[in-house]
Amino acid sequence: MNYLCLSLGLAAMLAVGCARQNEPVPAQIVREAARREVEAARDNLSGLKGAAMVMKGGELQGGDAQGRPLWSLGASEIRASGQMRGGLPARATLSNARATLYREGKPESSLRAPQITFFNSANGVRLQLQGGISLQSAGPWTGARGAVKVRAVRGDVDVKTRVISASGGVAMSQGGVEVTGQTLRAQTSLQKAEIAGKVRAKSPNGQIEAVSATYDWKKGRLAAQTVTARREDTQITGKMLEADTAATRGVLRGNVVAKSARGSARAPRIDFDWGKDFISAANAIFEGQGATVRAAKVQTDKQMRIASASDLTLQKDGATLRAAFANGFDGLERLRGREVRFSRGDLTFSAPSAEARKSGAGWILTATNGARGQNASGRVSAARVMWDESSKRVEASGGVTMQKDGATLSGATLSTDTKFQNARLSGNVRGKMKDGSTLSSGKLEKRGERYFASDGATARLKSSGAVGDVTLRGAQIEADAAGATASGGVTVTTATGAKAHAPRAVYNRKTGKITATGGVDFFDPARGLRQHGDTLVVDLGRKTVSLSNSRGQADMKLFEGKDLF
Repeated sequence: MNYLCLSLGLAAMLAVGCARQNEPVPAQIVREAARREVEAARDNLSGLKGAAMVMKGGELQGGDAQGRPLWSLGASEIRASGQMRGGLPARATLSNARATLYREGKPESSLRAPQITFFNSANGVRLQLQGGISLQSAGPWTGARGAVKVRAVRGDVDVKTRVISASGGVAMSQGGVEVTGQTLRAQTSLQKAEIAGKVRAKSPNGQIEAVSATYDWKKGRLAAQTVTARREDTQITGKMLEADTAATRGVLRGNVVAKSARGSARAPRIDFDWGKDFISAANAIFEGQGATVRAAKVQTDKQMRIASASDLTLQKDGATLRAAFANGFDGLERLRGREVRFSRGDLTFSAPSAEARKSGAGWILTATNGARGQNASGRVSAARVMWDESSKRVEASGGVTMQKDGATLSGATLSTDTKFQNARLSGNVRGKMKDGSTLSSGKLEKRGERYFASDGATARLKSSGAVGDVTLRGAQIEADAAGATASGGVTVTTATGAKAHAPRAVYNRKTGKITATGGVDFFDPARGLRQHGDTLVVDLGRKTVSLSNSRGQADMKLFEGKDLF
């Protein structure tokens, strides 16, 4: 149902004729005059056949099958031409025009333009808007976000298909979101709009650039192609973006690259949430700050400072660090990880959990739940290990084991250089040397190839002699490859059970002799022999014993015996 409404001012003037100014005009006369003017206008329009008619003011309207308004046009001037179709001209040009589009009889959008050209054909009504146009959505669906507004150089409305097109430079906005582009294609409700050509969008949370973008304002969703998203000094580019209309939270896919002053990351997909201050990338490679990071998943803040990573491989300054999961990052100079493996040069370090911290040219590795570290010089394992490359120190505690040149030492605590040349162990120390000799004490100090055991020491020395192993016990024992020296309440015991007690005893591995001095008590339980003397010499190879100034079961200047040991 269509209508043509003209200005009623002229009709009223004709109706009153020459009536005096102060004489009231009956309402019926005015209405009748208006009716006649409208009918005359319709009759005139019906016979236009290409001629034009100009009307000052007025309105064109169209309705649906239920009689509800579908569209309406108003203007300061209407120039109509062409044959009438359904009570409307085939064409009309409206100046200083406005239009309202309806859905189910309710306004859904309004339009304004300096000029609107109206076309009425068998395909329906179409509007061309020129001279700088503005559109605005209506209806409750916009909610607190407010109306969607569009400005463009020109536009076109197909009332039948409910499509609005705009070109010549387009600006679209809702709330704090502002979008610009070259062309626009949208629903007449403006609930959904496609914008293309050098698309730029900005909101309080950032900016995007794209070749094209689709805004679903009703659902608050955005889809864009060939995109660059920016927030502060961080930039993310990719082929496809899915986000909220403000581009606060979204997903970029397809050859995605994120860049900031701290470096760049490449990934097939990057998720971002500027509001929660995070960027998340899957199967990512990060390069920056002198390092390369590969991870199955990495999360950073909006400035691309890494917060956490899974299946991480970090390469920096010749070091490679791997972790099943890592967090506690301080740039790329510090992190905490699970299932950590570190390597650099000949050093390898592994732990169920550990902290790695850059220090000078090296790293400090600290583990508190079990760790193993080794290099070409040796290895260490303990419940807690701190390996400092910078100071070249290793500190360990809790079930410590150290291995060096075929020797294995264990204890409660360890402090050593990273070459394991000089080390201190304490707390129930146990040691096994390359030749099979063993050592135990409360404390042990290793200086190069010499060992200093104290706080109650016992050494079980391998002997090439027929008597087998020899055991030395004393307050302290010094041992090396050449032999051992025990002092402080020394007890020498052979495999046969023979014993000697003295203040000091020396074992010479090369000669196979044990020399005890300072007053010696000798006892052979197998023979029931007890002797005391000044100096005892035991030849393990010849199985002989000599004791000077011997006293006991036999007093003599020199006591000698064979097969006593």
